Amino acid sequence: MQDLVLRLRVQGFEHSSSAFLDGKVFVHAPFGPRAIIERIVAVADVFDALTTERPYKKAWEVEAAVDFLNDGAGTHFDPACVRAFLNAWEDVDKVRSQYQEEQPINIDL
Repeated sequence: MQDLVLRLRVQGFEHSSSAFLDGKVFVHAPFGPRAIIERIVAVADVFDALTTERPYKKAWEVEAAVDFLNDGAGTHFDPACVRAFLNAWEDVDKVRSQYQEEQPINIDL
């Protein structure tokens, strides 16, 4: 799993956030080998975005982010990818801990 994370970061991989499984907002329908990677990365990327603090938002609680993924399974996310992500939780949590960003340090200028 760590090798996959590293490869995706090095390649600057981007997924299409406008392609939903329910067909409501398809800009293009992803097919082929790249499509499954896009669907896997969509789950991981959304989870990371929700659970990481940003300058414009607080981090969500892990439980709320998991609920969001489960609620979106079958519409925004591939249900098999959500299940696989959650079934691999021990590995996901290890990677999350390893790459967790330090809290920003505020300084007065």
